[in-house]
Amino acid sequence: MQRSIWLFLSLAIFSVACTTTHTPPPSVATHKNMEKGADKSGEAELHEPISIATHCHWPELLPNGEFPQVLSVVSGTDDGVWAEAKGYLFMPLEDVVARFKIADVVAPVHMTDNYTLENYRESDGVTEFDLRLVVKYILSVEFVLTWSIEPFKENGNPAYEIIAYKSSGTKHISEISHHILLRKLEDNLSSIELRSVTRAAMDKEEESREYVEGLFERILNR
Repeated sequence: MQRSIWLFLSLAIFSVACTTTHTPPPSVATHKNMEKGADKSGEAELHEPISIATHCHWPELLPNGEFPQVLSVVSGTDDGVWAEAKGYLFMPLEDVVARFKIADVVAPVHMTDNYTLENYRESDGVTEFDLRLVVKYILSVEFVLTWSIEPFKENGNPAYEIIAYKSSGTKHISEISHHILLRKLEDNLSSIELRSVTRAAMDKEEESREYVEGLFERILNR
């Protein structure tokens, strides 16, 4: 019995002490900006449509030709655990962006209520912050998701690119990354395109889907 207690304590110490740092996934807008140059405002200017959720289709329009406020989601396990989504939101683009700066919206609340927004900063139109999370599986693991929100233009239309990635924390999670594109379609209509990838010791496809679907609902209901 005493040996089992010491083994548990050793594993707990190991899970906290062994941390690793990661770099963010590549930015589509930044990559294109390097090729195409920036517009006069300094924002990346894209001259062709881009897509990050290549496995997912946009929701079909309603019979009257209007956009539906719904989200299409697909997922898989062939390259880590991933989920992709595309959908429409009946709200201005800036309102959607504002919700991505709220911890209760972007955190995986279906997995934990132990999270803290830290190091919030804004510079040259770019917003960055860290989201520190503690998630309990067999043991509690702690890690940080670093978020970046940056405006760009696509064919002259306002858009935002959002990147979140596991920047430090437990080695039990190799990768968590979210790549999101928000676009203005009309004054009160925006689109969202998202790809989320997780590589972890206990990653589950249903959890990836639940995060994507839950994020959409929290944006709507905030």
